[in-house]
Amino acid sequence: MKILCLLILLFFVSTNLLAQEKEQMIEITPFLRYDKYPSFQTNNNVLSNYTISINGTSFGVNALIKKEVFSKFFFRFGIGYFNHSFSDINSYNPNYGHSEQRQVNYPTTLGLTLYTNNYSYHNLSFIIGCEKKFKLSKTYNLSTGFNIANNITYSQNYHIPIDNSFLPPALKIENDYKTKNNRFFGTSFYFNISVLKSIKKVSIGPDFIIPLHDLWKQDAFFINEQNESTRSKWLNGLGFGIKISYQIN
Repeated sequence: MKILCLLILLFFVSTNLLAQEKEQMIEITPFLRYDKYPSFQTNNNVLSNYTISINGTSFGVNALIKKEVFSKFFFRFGIGYFNHSFSDINSYNPNYGHSEQRQVNYPTTLGLTLYTNNYSYHNLSFIIGCEKKFKLSKTYNLSTGFNIANNITYSQNYHIPIDNSFLPPALKIENDYKTKNNRFFGTSFYFNISVLKSIKKVSIGPDFIIPLHDLWKQDAFFINEQNESTRSKWLNGLGFGIKISYQIN
């Protein structure tokens, strides 16, 4: 990570010294993203495995610095916020049938088996990428890019759908349970395609996100998972954002 940051710094120092006439921009993109995750199996008991399938609608915002390297080809880097959501759960067990939740290791002394029906991770994203801009008309441009986002989770939310009315206040289960475990969460490789309308130094328009490969860490809050283990997926997702770009030179 330190080497990567040093290379980025050297790149921008050298290009600033040698190519002051190149375009430089600040880019803000709020976005929504839908992902369908591959099914996996977990063993909650000795009778049989559970097959779990999950979809999720996530959201976030990226803030990037973009600099032209040559002939409308740009290098960019920046940070973002990404709420990585696993919000639509389907769990199947041949003995118990279907359910819309999965078992968790909730810290309680009551001896209850608890489940979550949706959960999400608050992430700080570190993003690098490249982009090529094509002129469509006097005021419209098409941009295509490839990006890598490394996500660090700093807070996690789990919805626990249980009726607390029969429990005394000291033993109540938190329906919206939050943890604060700082750790590396995962990496996302994705393409983006945007069509922007230019108004003086400002450009704005839709940005389409096409996930290529995603890798993320498992979560020890779930039965039979460890934070060191990973899962991954190819494609099976789509995102949409509004990109706002401001030319700073």
